[in-house]
Amino acid sequence: MSKHVWMANYHRNPIAERGYSPIGTDDRGDGPENVAYVETIRAYNRLEPINVDALPPAQFALRTFADHRKPKRHVFSNGLTFVSSEVADVLRAHDLGATRLVPVELLHPDRKTRVEGTGST
Repeated sequence: MSKHVWMANYHRNPIAERGYSPIGTDDRGDGPENVAYVETIRAYNRLEPINVDALPPAQFALRTFADHRKPKRHVFSNGLTFVSSEVADVLRAHDLGATRLVPVELLHPDRKTRVEGTGST
């Protein structure tokens, strides 16, 4: 057993940011669904509990970022934190308190084709 715990700066590191947007929103970020998603992110950043119904079941890759062509990270962010299924398995093995893992699919910009290697089930 290590005498340390580990701290990560992934949420402050621009390389951990990915260009995904929730299904039901537009690419520009100015539709009403986008505003609701931004409010969810703000609540998350204020450490408020997030209603699972406020989270979209899928995210699509924005064409401008082409993240659907990059190697998949085990932890990344688009305002909220996303983890691969491998990381989720590790987290499930521990007491997460009130933290929940919610399944999300990652899709190509066509919003239909699943991004391979996402580990989502």
